[in-house]
Amino acid sequence: MAEPQKFENFINGQWKEPQGGKHYPDINPADYSDIVGYFPLSTKNDVDEAIQAAHIAFKSWSHMLPAERAKYLEKFAQLLDQEKELREVRWRPHFLLEKASVLKELPCRATARE
Repeated sequence: MAEPQKFENFINGQWKEPQGGKHYPDINPADYSDIVGYFPLSTKNDVDEAIQAAHIAFKSWSHMLPAERAKYLEKFAQLLDQEKELREVRWRPHFLLEKASVLKELPCRATARE
């Protein structure tokens, strides 16, 4: 089994270590000896920073036309399809990383609202 990956917070377009510097193991519920990865134990400051960045990003996102937002979602879906690490963990039942197929449906709905 491969060494479990250490994940970080994704805030304002950047991967960031949690401010407390701590991570916790996520254990596969079907196999307690399988550590899926180490995930950030985020602090209140991490969460506040992420919320602030989301509010700022939402201002420009909400002013985009649906067709333009659809282009970004299509590109995101393509990137998910290409991402090797996501393909490798997609089989894990508690990850449910079928986001790529779900996101591919969004642009159609967004375009239909124009």
